[in-house]
Amino acid sequence: MIKKESKITVPLSIVLLCSIVAVLLMQLPFFHTLEYKTIDWRIRFRSPDKSFGKDVMVVLLDEAIMDQFPCRSPVPRGMLARLIQIADEGGARFIGLDVFLKNLTSEDRDNELLMAIKKSGKVVPVSALREENGQYRLDFPHEAFLNAAFATGVADFPINPIDQRIRELQVYYEVEGKRVPALSSSLFLLDQGGKVKPSKLVGMERFSEKWPSMNLDSLNRIFINYQGPPASSNPDRNIIRTLPASAVLTGLIPKAWFKNKFVLIGAGYADNTDSFRTPFYSRLYDYDMMPGVEIHANALATILDGKTINTLPVAVSFMIILFFSLTLLLVEKWFNAIISAIALAVLCSGYSVFCLIFFEKTNLILPMIPLLTGLILTFILMTVYRTLTEGRQKRWIKKTFQMYLSPEFVNILLKKPDLLSLGGEEKELTVLFSDLKGFTSLSEVMPPSDLVSLLNEYLDGMTQIIFDHGGTLDKYEGDAVMAFWGAPLEDHEHARKAVSAALEMSRFSDSLSLKFQDEGRPAIKTRFGLNTGRVIVGNIGSQKRFDYTIIGDEVNLASRLESANKQYGTYLVISHSTYTLVRDHFMVRALDNLRVKGKERPVKVYEVLGRLNDSYELEFKKMLDCYRQGFLAYTKREWKEALRLFEEGSGLKPDDGPTLTYIERCRYFLDNPPDDSWDGVFRLTTK
Repeated sequence: MIKKESKITVPLSIVLLCSIVAVLLMQLPFFHTLEYKTIDWRIRFRSPDKSFGKDVMVVLLDEAIMDQFPCRSPVPRGMLARLIQIADEGGARFIGLDVFLKNLTSEDRDNELLMAIKKSGKVVPVSALREENGQYRLDFPHEAFLNAAFATGVADFPINPIDQRIRELQVYYEVEGKRVPALSSSLFLLDQGGKVKPSKLVGMERFSEKWPSMNLDSLNRIFINYQGPPASSNPDRNIIRTLPASAVLTGLIPKAWFKNKFVLIGAGYADNTDSFRTPFYSRLYDYDMMPGVEIHANALATILDGKTINTLPVAVSFMIILFFSLTLLLVEKWFNAIISAIALAVLCSGYSVFCLIFFEKTNLILPMIPLLTGLILTFILMTVYRTLTEGRQKRWIKKTFQMYLSPEFVNILLKKPDLLSLGGEEKELTVLFSDLKGFTSLSEVMPPSDLVSLLNEYLDGMTQIIFDHGGTLDKYEGDAVMAFWGAPLEDHEHARKAVSAALEMSRFSDSLSLKFQDEGRPAIKTRFGLNTGRVIVGNIGSQKRFDYTIIGDEVNLASRLESANKQYGTYLVISHSTYTLVRDHFMVRALDNLRVKGKERPVKVYEVLGRLNDSYELEFKKMLDCYRQGFLAYTKREWKEALRLFEEGSGLKPDDGPTLTYIERCRYFLDNPPDDSWDGVFRLTTK
């Protein structure tokens, strides 16, 4: 049998293990990227924040303007100079130039751009990171452009190595022992009064005081809170105002639009190499790669808005996974594998939808891939565990109970093993003992082979009747049979079924007796004793050998009642506790108030005569009426009246055992009246 402790500890251990594994798997790049994919979906399908990036503007170097030049690289300096002049004249707060000015071109055009940068005094061109021998170094713009600029910031973003998407902004980099802020971080810090170092890098002094309430991760990163796809893919969904350079240069755009804005200028034409995949990139929705300058704009807008995408601490994610896994475990415990699979699908889909809604309301990422992984692992391992344990449990149930219960009841236990309640439980049961009258004498006159044949036929029939009435066979002791009702399967009708079985067993014994007599074998007669009470039921014995049986005083009482039949010439005696449960179903008469051997407390006992709806002879009914009146007179110490009534009944049915017993007692008490302490209790001195 599967121990109760293992039935609890093993599933809980599985849930705990799966939850831990789900969290640990997220440290692997593949699973980490899968979780990021779900974040992409959440970003893509939420409603955009219309106020996002209201202080940011993008000017894209578009196809129309670039087609006017014979080559696109390096970017024409004169065009850049005119764009800076227009933005500056419009009152731009800062101008971020996402064009790497690494080299000089022609002297006139370069000077025009240098003059525009110097005159503005708020242009911040980008620098680039270069990796050499595992170390970063900073690649600045040409010295002339760097000296003319107000400051510089890093253009690079961390790119996911698996799916090549940019989701995060690295706020600053550690380069040669210095903190170097990204372009968007530099623009924000300058707006907050940040100092520019001689190197043209923005100082990081008092960074924590200036930085909005957004926590950086261990790599100094935050999620970019994208609100829409690239402007070229879906202008209606693009939140940050994005203007084509061709329109700006032709004077179609009012200069007032630039007032107090962070203006970012960068490449947006088709064949530029500065476009990247973002969470919105999707061939299904025709969302193209986003120009780097738009990514900078989204990063800057995220900082200015002070609202990034937040993730939960690992411990909180673990608790969420554990909670849902325990929920699935409860479903696994109470339902079959099909229902559990449906519950798994409902939990996964329902939780996924909830994650989307919750993200839109809070910008908080609930763990999706870790939770789904934990649930699926829990389901798989619990299904394997249940398959293994159920197979072992079914084998144990079949081996243990096939000798005690009918095949139908064993099948019920195999399908619903939770109906079993084993291990020494105290329950109210009805216990039956039966014994063949005169078996000892019978065994002395019959050859052993005939005796065994008789017993086998007798016990086979008696056992089948017990099984047919839902009883549990406890044991055989020679010709004696012990059975009980109410365990291992719960049965509130245990008393009624036990008495019904006893009546049928009695009829079977009588019919078998007639058959034996016709065959020249001795007649047989069976006595029964039944009692209802609380007993200990369970597997009792040693670790190597045990029996599913019952023990307790109530069991002993049933055995005593079987023996009490000899005292009254009866064949089916029940206790008062059984009588109270079956009196509405059976014809019963009070038999005595007994004090059995080994017990001081008396118990009222009754004889079962048959079912209430059975037909009875008129003489029998009259005799029974005389008996009941006589018994009442006997309890009142009216010996003479009781004797008269019992003798009248005996005249109607001379072989009625209880009537003859009380005739003898009444005559005795007439000659030897008991004293005033007599309480009507008869002491049974034999077992």
